[in-house]
Amino acid sequence: MQFFFYRDLNGRLRLRRYAGAALGILALLAGMGLLGQAQNIPSETPTAAAQDDPGAAPKALPTGTPRPQPSPTSAVCPGDPEAWAFVEVFPDDHYRRIEPACVYAGLARTAAWMLLERMGYSKTAAAELLGFAAAPWEPVRTVFGFTNLKGPQDLALLSEWPAHPDFQFWQVDSEGRPAVAASLRGCYRKPDGGAGAICVLALDRSPGSAVSVLGELRIAHHANHLAGSRTFHLVEYAGGGIWILIGQLEGLSLELTGVDQMAAERERVSDRLSAEPWDPGWLYAAYGLTMNPLPTGWRLLGMDEATVQAIGLELNRFIPAALGETNE
Repeated sequence: MQFFFYRDLNGRLRLRRYAGAALGILALLAGMGLLGQAQNIPSETPTAAAQDDPGAAPKALPTGTPRPQPSPTSAVCPGDPEAWAFVEVFPDDHYRRIEPACVYAGLARTAAWMLLERMGYSKTAAAELLGFAAAPWEPVRTVFGFTNLKGPQDLALLSEWPAHPDFQFWQVDSEGRPAVAASLRGCYRKPDGGAGAICVLALDRSPGSAVSVLGELRIAHHANHLAGSRTFHLVEYAGGGIWILIGQLEGLSLELTGVDQMAAERERVSDRLSAEPWDPGWLYAAYGLTMNPLPTGWRLLGMDEATVQAIGLELNRFIPAALGETNE
């Protein structure tokens, strides 16, 4: 299908660079992400009640109004990365703790956006709820940076699904509760000599279902039997307290098991970095936001190939120009 493939000069179908990530989103087969010390899956924080009817959507909780957040560029918190200290936490690890920790206020808001777009909100709607002027997302193919133990080097990145205003996506557990959580893995100054900083966020998914809706088109992949996964995402400081998601690190994978143990691991690593784990419970406490209600009958949806293709073709019209792809 056009969203996932293109034809090379010899007429052969090739998988687009970003399509691996998009396919994983639609099919709940994403299992990428292994950097640093963590081994982790999200806690099962309930934000919607389970139903006895297998075709019923969970009861919706009110989304509320985003709470005002302290500005990370206020007089007491420097907004220039040159004024930040990058403190070693783990020996010989390039991923550092930023001091002062107030810098993380803006980073947490971008993490909240990443959670919301996996809880049934379009990229644009999630950005508006959190007070962004635009979605904090500028995907690129590569970035010159570090892994936790290697670098500097060119790092290949995968993009998320395109920012279609009507596309909604949910990652939920078997009870229809959000099955995603994020945590900081560390930050570093950009090694190319330019001003700025990059932080690495781990995004965890526990076993469950992936549900996608685009207008009247609906699909779901149910995989409660599969392990959870972790992916790693790079977020770059754009100034003014704003952090921008630039992509997911490519070619790294980790299967995750043990919900309670993994939640505890997120707590430990976040504490070492002077941050906090970002999960649906935190999202509600910080912003008063919960998951958008799942579509009615979501448990009965499947991966109809014609519907998958129709969604892909429509999303294809919104591919970011930064990825250098054509819609032909």
